[in-house]
Amino acid sequence: MTSIPTSLSEGTGFSTGRLQGEATWRKHRKFLRQALSMATVKQEYSDLFIDSAAQYLQAILLKPEDFLPRLKRILGETITKLTYGALQDENGTDYVTEHNENLNYTVKVAMGYVVDLFPPLRFVPAWFPGAQFQRDAIKWRQHCVYVRKLMIDGVDRRMAAKDGRPCYISNILEDLQKQQATKGIDISEDVQVVHDSGFSFFQGKVGRLATFRTIGLIKPPPSFNIIAGADTSETTLKNFLLAMSLYPDVQARARQEVEQFFTEGRSPDFECQDQMPYIRAVVLESLRWNPPLSFGLFDTVA
Repeated sequence: MTSIPTSLSEGTGFSTGRLQGEATWRKHRKFLRQALSMATVKQEYSDLFIDSAAQYLQAILLKPEDFLPRLKRILGETITKLTYGALQDENGTDYVTEHNENLNYTVKVAMGYVVDLFPPLRFVPAWFPGAQFQRDAIKWRQHCVYVRKLMIDGVDRRMAAKDGRPCYISNILEDLQKQQATKGIDISEDVQVVHDSGFSFFQGKVGRLATFRTIGLIKPPPSFNIIAGADTSETTLKNFLLAMSLYPDVQARARQEVEQFFTEGRSPDFECQDQMPYIRAVVLESLRWNPPLSFGLFDTVA
């Protein structure tokens, strides 16, 4: 199993994927399952997914050569809106850009450092020649803390001003605030859990069902908790596009099924899912054929 060196993991242990088995993780799971249930997705976020799909199709219609970078950006925007209800703060700081930078650090850690092979090296000071992992750790932690605070402050301000679209964090925080008002309970711990689980939406490690479960196409086993991550969602959809390119006969049949729902002023939506069995089968097969990531997560070490 891959491990994350202590020097790189300090200050980032709040991520949902890093809390498995702990009481706090169970709280993360509780909020995530509640917020991403099929009923909640359809009621709260279906318009977001449909709008994002339309934006992507329009973008690649105008510039087909940009289909990959536009896919990455649209997915980042969708997950950010779903989680935080906005794409930037009042100063124009772009949330997607900041999360992508944070994600780049996560990828570097996943690739491994020499300290993984020789744990005593974690005691080497950052200034020492060859201790790049220590310098990277400092930079990563600082940026992670910055982005986390940026997200929390942004949601708090928008909720106070009643601005922005409803999102994962604001919806649950409003429910908690109602409970506090009626029952007088302390919600401070739950508020922190909500923010931390929301942060994991973009950075989280995901299983092979992540993307399409989030948009309501697949219902996983009750015991399987999923966090939608922009990187693996992107990989999943790239694999789907690749499959459609490699198997044009499948693409043609899938297109035929979808086209019956295109009428004047209307396009397929969540209500059409049960009437598209072939599309569902194609999605499931593309996930089985080339899953973006294994179900394994990092083990932390002392």
